[in-house]
Amino acid sequence: MSHLRIPERTSSKVKLFWEIYLQDVIIAIAYGVLLNVLSDYVYPPLELPYWIIMSIGFIFIVLPSRTNKEMKVYQAFFLALLKERDKGIPFDYETEETSREITM
Repeated sequence: MSHLRIPERTSSKVKLFWEIYLQDVIIAIAYGVLLNVLSDYVYPPLELPYWIIMSIGFIFIVLPSRTNKEMKVYQAFFLALLKERDKGIPFDYETEETSREITM
């Protein structure tokens, strides 16, 4: 039994090329369809700024999250929306670092 290797990961993301994954392409298509549907409600002279701002917004949401590099921003956003609000982590004010700062 000692000769069997246990893999570190049981699943991996499907990488198309460079840093573009299949999940990103699917999100881009869904985002494009949503933008196209919503563009009918945009005032005609403001359509170009609408497309520019929404394209920049798309680039922002598919970047890796600052808090968890394995997730994208939109994944971290949905997790933040779905987390239970009544469970909180207590903050201990009496740590060694803060007690030194308070006494100085």
